[in-house]
Amino acid sequence: RERINGEYLLVAVETEDVIFEVTQYRPIYVDGSVQAPGQQDFAIGMTARQAIAAASGLETFEQRYGLSAGELRLHPDVLMSQLVGVLAEIAVQRAILDGSTEIDVSALNALNAPRDQIDAAISLAKEQAELSGTILKEETSFFERSVRESEARVIAALRREESMMEILLAEEAEVARVEDLFERRLTTSDQLVSVRRNYLVITQRMGDIQAERLLAESELRELVLRQNQSARERSLQIQDRLGDLSR
Repeated sequence: RERINGEYLLVAVETEDVIFEVTQYRPIYVDGSVQAPGQQDFAIGMTARQAIAAASGLETFEQRYGLSAGELRLHPDVLMSQLVGVLAEIAVQRAILDGSTEIDVSALNALNAPRDQIDAAISLAKEQAELSGTILKEETSFFERSVRESEARVIAALRREESMMEILLAEEAEVARVEDLFERRLTTSDQLVSVRRNYLVITQRMGDIQAERLLAESELRELVLRQNQSARERSLQIQDRLGDLSR
């Protein structure tokens, strides 16, 4: 509206003639482990990090607990919490070493620690033991399946070798028979060449089958070696970890 001659009249206003400007935003509140919790001025584009900085930053160990970081690490409650965690991991590692998913919680139950803390540690330890047992079972099943498949290939190669050996012996006898006939001029040289050629083909095929059998046996030995090596390495790793935890 515009006042003309003492009267207010409606006047058309274009969009570009109107400008709004926010002079002040609502404040924000920063609470929690900051040095100056409470109301803080808000500005466009302010991040959480900037809001914490406006509240004078996070509290230090000394401010929050009245202890230095070194004193806090030696606090009885902290030490007990660490002991609970160590005993829980020892129980898990021993269960894995024994190939079991059942853990011995007697050491945990004997601690003079809050019951809810012990129960939480036992629950987590059981989950870890079960998960490790599942992974170990899958790994063992994979190796066992691979070994069975490799053994089947070895057996199949041996059977092919036995069958080919029978054929080779028969061809060898046929060559000897034809050579005898040729010496007595009862057959032609073409016949002799033919049976010798067949014998050479069978001999080459026999060599290929023997190579397949040797390869299958080598793969089987490698699988068994890997399986045993994996078990030994896992056992050594667990024993080393148990040694570290017991120190």
